[in-house]
Amino acid sequence: MELLFKIFIKDKDNVESTRVRSRYGQLSGGVGIFLNCVLFVIKFIAGILTSSVGVTADAFNNLSDAGSSVLTVVGYTMSGKPADKDHPYGHARMEYLCSLFISVIVMFLGFEMLTSSIDKIVNKQTTEEFSLVAIIVIASTILVKALVAVFYSKLGKKINSSALRASAPSTSVLRPFIS
Repeated sequence: MELLFKIFIKDKDNVESTRVRSRYGQLSGGVGIFLNCVLFVIKFIAGILTSSVGVTADAFNNLSDAGSSVLTVVGYTMSGKPADKDHPYGHARMEYLCSLFISVIVMFLGFEMLTSSIDKIVNKQTTEEFSLVAIIVIASTILVKALVAVFYSKLGKKINSSALRASAPSTSVLRPFIS
């Protein structure tokens, strides 16, 4: 983490600066976008190769997580703009609108996966068989997501950001690594 901070954030210790905090937010969003896109590609290919609806659905979950990170960064950036002639109360609501848009996307993807699964059941398509590839991919994903949660949590603590800390689910399993 410190190496990333050193490379991407000038004056990394000045966490009170709005510009430095913004760079930390951009870095966290970039890490989330990159890792979720990589996980999407790996899971999508594994889902196709194993004919697993579950793995494919999880791939699209990672894609929606990447999209959520993009929208969150955009929303955060736009909501930080000061009031102007057309927006006398500022742009703070952009963060809420982006969150609403993200929830609609996630609900749509969930509905699509549900209908696909129901179609397989109704049409009596063969059930998925045990696949070592699928197990390895999902286990690797759990590890990567746990590391991202630790990253977000430590970064949120460093810059005192409740939004970043909320992005990192702190389960009892991760608490020793987050402290």
